[in-house]
Amino acid sequence: MQSSEGQARPILWVLFLALLLRLSLFLVVAPNPDGFFSPDGRDFVEISTKLGDVYAGHEGRPFTLGLVHPPGYPIVIATVFSVIDDAPWLVVLLQIAVGVVTVWLTYRLASQLLGPVPALWAALALAVDPISIVLTNYIQPETIFTFLVVAGTLLWSRGLQSRSMWLGAGAGALFGAAVLFRPIGQYLPAVVIPATQLLHGGRWRKRLAFAIALLLVFAIPVGGWIVRNTAVSGVPVLSAGEGTNLLYFRAASALGDAEGLSFTDAQKQLRGLVQHEVEPGMNRAERSRIQRSLAIKVLFDHPVAALKSIVKGVGLMMIGPGRAELLHLLGDPTPTQISGPVQLLLIAAEIVLYSIILIGAVFGSYYLLRNRKYSAAVVLFSVILYFIAAAAVTTPYSRYRVPIMPFIAILAGYGVAAWRRWPKVDRSEEELSP
Repeated sequence: MQSSEGQARPILWVLFLALLLRLSLFLVVAPNPDGFFSPDGRDFVEISTKLGDVYAGHEGRPFTLGLVHPPGYPIVIATVFSVIDDAPWLVVLLQIAVGVVTVWLTYRLASQLLGPVPALWAALALAVDPISIVLTNYIQPETIFTFLVVAGTLLWSRGLQSRSMWLGAGAGALFGAAVLFRPIGQYLPAVVIPATQLLHGGRWRKRLAFAIALLLVFAIPVGGWIVRNTAVSGVPVLSAGEGTNLLYFRAASALGDAEGLSFTDAQKQLRGLVQHEVEPGMNRAERSRIQRSLAIKVLFDHPVAALKSIVKGVGLMMIGPGRAELLHLLGDPTPTQISGPVQLLLIAAEIVLYSIILIGAVFGSYYLLRNRKYSAAVVLFSVILYFIAAAAVTTPYSRYRVPIMPFIAILAGYGVAAWRRWPKVDRSEEELSP
């Protein structure tokens, strides 16, 4: 096995590459800073400039924004703007730094689960992953959210290894903080807690204490924000955007397939049904509750179309190279269309790089099971499958893939190492518990 000095230099080069690629894209976009913004990005900046009105008010657009967007990312932007006013480029530079740290955390997690050689390949895969590079340069919470999820998974894994309840509590704190950046993580304990019971090597009381510590600390920020939203809106919800996304994307897609409607016509029909239920003066959370109920009814009324829609959505999320995200970032007014040889070359590079990573992950999954590394498989697949399932029922675009890319990169790293029959890749099961 390589010495720590021998491993230090390669990972430093990988981190430098990750920084170089993200900074290069930043320098291309910086002359036209509007490219840093998605529609949600402008909402986040608006919230950051009037946090009091948004989260302490009770009416108007600021109040509505506060029901839709939890406070994590706006607080980060407000903190950055307190240093240099109205500087989205500085937020992006912070995210670039966070993205590079996430590459390093991915290396540490992979090293703990599978050893240093697969870890180095995993870090390299994440360093060059196109969608991770692109989203780092957007005013979007994905980069910081992913950092918190990977950091939480690392603490969770180490806690299982050392049977430390305190590390479990730390993992819960990081997972809970992540939810305040992106609500999609709110049900993550539904996979983490069963996996904890499966992988923790201690007696049942210690396993239970570990799980309770993780869950209780997780519940502090998440439950606290739900209580806040309940108090101001009358609806127990983490984000009032959930019902909207479920109805006008997933349910609309299923309704369109079932009744032969275009996606736009299906959305229009659903809006009409919502208007019949909405009463004057209802806030966004109350409307979201109606939208959620209607969406669930549509999905259950058309189960085959719903399943087809979900499978299609997963395919778009997992296979789409992120073309529109990249072209929008570069200032193209029609990002869904490729125009010119330069754009064609960039998209081709995206497709090739992501295809290599994805193929490597498929091989990694195979070798992980073949070599009986079940503990590592449970950790990785728990997180990957959770985020795929969570995104599949809402709006699964390529950017929703960002939080699972570190874990896919770890699979790819192990696939490369095992395929090349590295002598350091042990074929025996590596237990997370001593």
